[in-house]
Amino acid sequence: MTSYQSRFHESAFGFAAQLSLEATEKGSPIFMSWSTRVPEFDHVKLWDRARGLTGNAFLWISTWGGPRIVTAGSAVGIGGTGSGRFADVRQAWSEITSILRQNCDLAHAPGPVLVGGFAFSPEVPDSMGAGSFPDGLMTVPAVQFISLPCGDNYVTVNLLIRPAADFSQVLASRLQLLEDLMNLEELHNESRAASSGVLSKIEIPSGLEFQRLVERAVGEIRAGTFEMIVPVRELKVTVDGEFDLSAAVQRLLVNSPNTTVFASHLMGEGSGKCFLGATPEYLVRLTGGTVRTLGLAGSIPRGTVPEQDSVLESQLMADQKLRRENSVVTEMLRQVLSGVCSKIEVENEPKVLKLAQIQHLATEVCGMLDRPSDVGIFDLVAMLHPTPALGGHPRREALNWLKDNESIERGWFAGPVGWVQSDGSGEFGVAIRSAFVRNSEASLYAGCGIVEGSEPRAEYEETQVKLLAMAAALGCL
Repeated sequence: MTSYQSRFHESAFGFAAQLSLEATEKGSPIFMSWSTRVPEFDHVKLWDRARGLTGNAFLWISTWGGPRIVTAGSAVGIGGTGSGRFADVRQAWSEITSILRQNCDLAHAPGPVLVGGFAFSPEVPDSMGAGSFPDGLMTVPAVQFISLPCGDNYVTVNLLIRPAADFSQVLASRLQLLEDLMNLEELHNESRAASSGVLSKIEIPSGLEFQRLVERAVGEIRAGTFEMIVPVRELKVTVDGEFDLSAAVQRLLVNSPNTTVFASHLMGEGSGKCFLGATPEYLVRLTGGTVRTLGLAGSIPRGTVPEQDSVLESQLMADQKLRRENSVVTEMLRQVLSGVCSKIEVENEPKVLKLAQIQHLATEVCGMLDRPSDVGIFDLVAMLHPTPALGGHPRREALNWLKDNESIERGWFAGPVGWVQSDGSGEFGVAIRSAFVRNSEASLYAGCGIVEGSEPRAEYEETQVKLLAMAAALGCL
């Protein structure tokens, strides 16, 4: 053990001993969050090591001004099911933060972070597909690493200390995990059967069936059933060997500009499963009472040369159908925030957000919470999810139609995924441009917004473009 690591042990055990005495005197538990600064680290390598050591690991690399997060293991897992899943998680997190104690020698340390996500719909059965992630699962990690935008890097060890209970064994194991994680030069070299080729690709539904689905949706729009609908299709890929998840995350970081990269790895049924992606869309960001949400709808491919790309951008901005898609989403966001916020600001014109293969119309809506003590990020997630960009509009009619007509299980695709800190700040992205991976099988997803005037062939081709980034990352183009 180095002198640096020895100081970790001495400081953490001293803090825990103090809290243990307090918990015993009060007769109630205390949630300990002990932090210290650490040198800069490689987030992807650390995440890869965390999933190898614990099975449960989470990675978040924000493009929206938030932190970069790597977590390992679980101090507390918070599940939520059914229509009340967001409220369930909020209540459990509130109970944890109400008994939280942090070591005060680091006033700006981030403290514990709650990470995870939710399925698009709570009515998803458990299966081999994306539904094998639960309705909702947020985790307070056993060990977490956070890089703040200011450049500071922290590691935090989290532990529930009960009255008159011995904490030493659990804390020792967490500190050992911390040491193992920080010894990146001693990365385990167990053999991983790398994929040597694609064995099969199956479209669900098929391209022709998806186009027929779009035709039916346009018919319902003309009949007045709803104004907008967002059907999703799945590409199921099987490879010879296993997918290299670390390499996939690295490719997403390099090849998916203007996106937030995330990866949630869980153990289950004797093997790991991972939901990962690179999303350009945030559902909600909350900092100091300021709420931001993004209307991302209306898309066109990128050009192969700058001149062509500029022409396509102009076409995107001038296309009334695509502008209507964006305005439907933006108006819904404005209406939701108007119920809980003052000083709402909506960008006058959508901006063009350029990704590697596609460009989108994007309009930010922001406001100041009227009662920040009463409305938190999970309340906002519940109000906003799903936006018309993910389900359709009006919400109830669109979701009912999708339930009856969509032939896949979305699982966590298009659901909220992200993090929240004990002070209430947080980010939840919309889990698009994503895939669910287990061993040699992967399910990739893409959807498209259908409004009056949508053409089935063009919408199918749009989903093909949206699948490219994830397919390239997984090496299965």
